[in-house]
Amino acid sequence: MIKNIGSESKGASPEIILEKIILNVDDDLEDIFDFTTLKTDIKKNINRLLDKLSGEKKDNSGKEKIDHQKVINNLKDLF
Repeated sequence: MIKNIGSESKGASPEIILEKIILNVDDDLEDIFDFTTLKTDIKKNINRLLDKLSGEKKDNSGKEKIDHQKVINNLKDLF
């Protein structure tokens, strides 16, 4: 078992180091992505797909154009 990383007397455990890394990555992701918009865009697109698959006809007069490339880029950015 690895102990006291960085110093024999006051070093950090692997758990503490991993927690710090995860918190920093999480903070960075929140700064980079607008998760609220991404979630809304994905939900809208899923609902449109479900409507098409179910064969429902809706009034398209207020139809919003889907930016497929934006959706693809947002999904790619997740990985």
